[in-house]
Amino acid sequence: MVATQITRLRKEAGLSQAELAKRIGVSASAIGMYEQRRRSPAIDVIIALAQEFDVSLDHLITGSEFPRSISKDIIIHIPKSCPC
Repeated sequence: MVATQITRLRKEAGLSQAELAKRIGVSASAIGMYEQRRRSPAIDVIIALAQEFDVSLDHLITGSEFPRSISKDIIIHIPKSCPC
């Protein structure tokens, strides 16, 4: 699911694979491999993607708006400016 989400979010943002790669600090070929399901992104890349697209990790990974077992009131959102 993460491959589909990366592709959809990237296209919605009007970014090329190279532009997205530069923004999150990976190679353009890595983005291509993630989107083609040839490689799975590491957790630090998933976090960077969620921050870049301003979506929750759950949404990026599963496509759902909120986790099934957690109330939306307690979802933690990591802003782009987080020095994590």
